[in-house]
Amino acid sequence: MATNLLQLKTYLPQGVYSTVYDVDYQALYDAGKRLIIMDIDNTLIPYDETHPNSNIVTLFDRLKAMGFAIALVSNNHLPRVREFSDALGCSYVASARKPFSKGYRKIAKLFPTLSRESMHAIGDQLMTDVAGANRMGISCTLVRVLKWRSEKWYTKLNRKIEQIVLKRMDKHYPDIAKKIRAIQES
Repeated sequence: MATNLLQLKTYLPQGVYSTVYDVDYQALYDAGKRLIIMDIDNTLIPYDETHPNSNIVTLFDRLKAMGFAIALVSNNHLPRVREFSDALGCSYVASARKPFSKGYRKIAKLFPTLSRESMHAIGDQLMTDVAGANRMGISCTLVRVLKWRSEKWYTKLNRKIEQIVLKRMDKHYPDIAKKIRAIQES
């Protein structure tokens, strides 16, 4: 299901939460989701941190106990992504080039028995995480940015574009835009 990057629907998350810890994973499981695809940078940890903390380890253990498989998909480079993923014992794709489909296709190949409908992505950016998942027909959740100051210049540029997208959402999808603004301002 290729979705055009110029269509506003490409940037609509199916869920909006403050953090990965607030997501209703039981509802996702009950809806048939079996693979959680997570971004790393500013979703799980800020850019200036390198290792998963105890809260992340506990969350991943809980998700695995619920019956989820977990994969990390990041635009960051292999050494960072591999080290982080290895510490959590989960699959990963580095240099994913989100919002393009490369990373999500690689994840789908790692889990060939799962349909895209059984996958759910979680990330902090409309321009990469949400758009990438939606373009692949994978449902997604947007969470608040963990730490604005540590972001790279290209992510800061994406954030400016996100504000333009949010202004368009205000007109066509005001309820979703309101939820996104609420987490950005919290």
